[in-house]
Amino acid sequence: MNKRLGVFVLIIVLGISIASYFFFFKSVNCETVGCFESAASQCKRAQIFTQEGGGTLTLYKIKGVDNQRNCELYVKIEEVEEITPDITASFQGKDMVCKVPVNLFSTMTLEEMGSDLDYCTGPLKEEMYSVLVKKLYKLVLDDMGLVLEEVERVIG
Repeated sequence: MNKRLGVFVLIIVLGISIASYFFFFKSVNCETVGCFESAASQCKRAQIFTQEGGGTLTLYKIKGVDNQRNCELYVKIEEVEEITPDITASFQGKDMVCKVPVNLFSTMTLEEMGSDLDYCTGPLKEEMYSVLVKKLYKLVLDDMGLVLEEVERVIG
């Protein structure tokens, strides 16, 4: 009799554990942007892989609402198109976590979710800023020559 009670309790605990997993931790695998944005409107767990025109494969995963009423989004670059080896190495495998207020997140499109870096932290965000700064620096240097030529022309 005691053994039966132990088995019964074990089965109940196992059943509750399995139900909890599906209720609290299981993500919906979306095949379409519409499915993902629908889950995002309520900050429900979901994930989608997107492949951009250039061939970059990105994982977007909604992890749910945190204790500050932010919707947590995980973004990871799985594969990068071979533009240059250093660009590929810079972004391949990088990820970031974005914690966006639920009221704002619920109205965002998929494109907006990963691009509003104000709410994000992680290696992917840092690399995106690094590439941006390098490009701006190059533009400033390129334009500096033109500015100096114009100053010289006006003065001289």
